[in-house]
Amino acid sequence: MRFLIKKLTVILFLITIYTSNGQTRLLDSLKPKLTSIKKPIQFRKAIAYFEEAIKDKRSEYDFSENHLQLAENCLQWSEQNETEESIIRVKYYLFHFYYNQYKASTETIFRARELLTFKRFLEMEESMFVFFVLKLAYTDSKQYDKLLKLLPLYYDQQKKFGKPFGETNEDKIKEAEQGLIDSYGHLYYNIKDYKQSQRYFKIQLKYLKSIESHYSISYSRSCCENNIGLSFLGAKKNDSATYYFNSALNTIQTKIIGLKNIDTAYLNHFINVINANKATIDIENKKYDIALPILYKVLKSSKETKEVHIQLSTYYDLAKVFYHKEKPILSLKYLDSIFKIIRASKNDKMMVNSLHLKAKNFMLLGNINDANTIFTRHQNLIDSLEQEKINKIYTEKTIKLDVENKTNQLIDIKKEVVIKEQIGLYLRIGIALLLLIMIGMLIFYRKYREKSKIIQKQKNVVDKSLIQKEILLKEVHHRVKNNLQLISGLLNLQLQKHKHLDIKDMMNESQNHIHSIALAHEMLYHDDDLSFISMQKYLEELGVRSLCSSVGENIKYKTEIDPILLPINYATTLGLIFNELPPFNNSTQQI
Repeated sequence: MRFLIKKLTVILFLITIYTSNGQTRLLDSLKPKLTSIKKPIQFRKAIAYFEEAIKDKRSEYDFSENHLQLAENCLQWSEQNETEESIIRVKYYLFHFYYNQYKASTETIFRARELLTFKRFLEMEESMFVFFVLKLAYTDSKQYDKLLKLLPLYYDQQKKFGKPFGETNEDKIKEAEQGLIDSYGHLYYNIKDYKQSQRYFKIQLKYLKSIESHYSISYSRSCCENNIGLSFLGAKKNDSATYYFNSALNTIQTKIIGLKNIDTAYLNHFINVINANKATIDIENKKYDIALPILYKVLKSSKETKEVHIQLSTYYDLAKVFYHKEKPILSLKYLDSIFKIIRASKNDKMMVNSLHLKAKNFMLLGNINDANTIFTRHQNLIDSLEQEKINKIYTEKTIKLDVENKTNQLIDIKKEVVIKEQIGLYLRIGIALLLLIMIGMLIFYRKYREKSKIIQKQKNVVDKSLIQKEILLKEVHHRVKNNLQLISGLLNLQLQKHKHLDIKDMMNESQNHIHSIALAHEMLYHDDDLSFISMQKYLEELGVRSLCSSVGENIKYKTEIDPILLPINYATTLGLIFNELPPFNNSTQQI
């Protein structure tokens, strides 16, 4: 059985190594060879690489300066060529770079705040992690004014997405609200607004009492009562502080101790911490012998639980007690322990207080030179912290100014790109419109030509038909004239047969009528106008022909006619009337 367990352990170990090597090979295969981004395919490959790098949870993985340059180039490319979502993704990779490298640095804080300005990013689950990091960064860097503004936003996001590494539900929404109250309590405690701190912790305590049904809630209640006691202790209200410290101990004693499945060691440590908080009041009241056993116990349990901040505060309390008991050697011993811990974990406030107490111990020993040296270190540290604070503010403003300049440059570049794109768009629209106009004109010209051809064909057909009709009409007039002449010739033959004068006169009169009608048809046949007859020409010709038929008569014929055009029916009627005029004998008759 043991052999089988060992074998399974080895197999799992090999699988883990293989998976790790597989992840490494995947990252290596995705890693771009160059940091410059000049093509969309280079941008997409870099994005895929960063996505895989962030998903990788191996502790040995870390971003390098090449990653930073690549990410910066990706950001520049995305701001000029990609969508807002791509810009957000690249900014998120940059945030990860600075967080992995510098944790709560000014640049990390700035990158986080920059991401949270995007409404689209606030709808993404990754925003919860950024809020979480920014909250820790503000707390660690003691930027409590900014933390005060951040907390409501942070817990609003927690209602949507749950805790930074979990999912949300209705219970966690309520938990988020209580988390906000708890954070406000600690925030006001850190900025020494103890009245507000007490207010929020009491709200939290009231809620915990209303839902207390499990030992974990009872534990949270005792923590809250301890926090209220610390707030009263900070406000120098020792009686109220003692009341709440005792209340916390009573909650533990009556609701937690004796239950199964609890961490007894840590619970005992927490009891020691509460007693140590009470011992602070004993130290202020110079009851050092009562406080010392309690401090020793909490020091031991804090070492077991590895709570460094409790160790530091306990060492300092012990050093302070022994200083007041005028035992500087023991006091310096505990201060040395503080300095050893501070080398590994930076704590400027504790370092300042410890250096000051160390100098006072040297004064108590009579080592004036050593005391002056420590006092100088103490003052230098205060000055350096002040300078660091000033430098930090300067760095923040410099970074902000630099980013604003870069943003302005990018805005200018974007404006130029937009203007160029607009000009290009207008040119393309102009060319398109010109092409459309040309195509329209071409289509119009083709249709015009087609219509012109159709009209010309129709005109040719009409002209041809008109010519044919004119020819036919002329032919009709010609035939009518010929038929009338034929009739006139027949009448002439009959005239020669008859000798009776009345019959001859009648036949001559009929011939004249026929000649007047035939003359009208003859003129229409010879003229281009087939509708109207010139009365001037018609009457002159008709008079001449009538006179020619009046042989032996001395008649002079003269006309004064206006150039009038009449249709054939009026012209023939007028000709018949003209023939009815009597001939004039031996005299000049003017008509």
